[in-house]
Amino acid sequence: MQTLRIKKQIDSEILYLPEFRNLIGRNVEIVIAIVGQDGQITRNISELEGFLKPPSVPVTIEEMNAVIRSRGSAVC
Repeated sequence: MQTLRIKKQIDSEILYLPEFRNLIGRNVEIVIAIVGQDGQITRNISELEGFLKPPSVPVTIEEMNAVIRSRGSAVC
């Protein structure tokens, strides 16, 4: 799977994305993440359902938050 990340301010209903020119005619999934005032991406946790496999061992919320913080993200 090829991943392409484009940071862009949306200023119209129509997006001009020349970076996608070589993908014309192919099936793609486009995900838009909204960046907050602090520069962090804000997500609704319900969007992640089914995205990740369940952990193979039980994990506490504190352990999950520690991993999130270690990667430089904010804990909601």
